[in-house]
Amino acid sequence: MIYTCYVCQRTVEPDAKGEVRLEGVTELPKGKAWVWGPAPVHEDCRTMLRTPYDDQAGYKLTWQRMKA
Repeated sequence: MIYTCYVCQRTVEPDAKGEVRLEGVTELPKGKAWVWGPAPVHEDCRTMLRTPYDDQAGYKLTWQRMKA
C-alpha cells in the first residue's frame, strides 16, 4: 500500500521494519479511540501537523506505527 504524508503530500516510505508512522487525535484521559485520524506522516513532518482539535481542551495527539 502507498501512503501519502498528511502534512507535505509526499509518499511515506516504510522504515526498516516495514512500518509507517500514524498520527491522530484521541480524547483524554484514556486516549483509546481516534476522534481524528490516524493520518500517515513523516517523522520530520509530525511537528508541523495541524488538526481541527489543536485549540480544543480534552484531546491529545497520539501516534502509533503500523505495517505498511
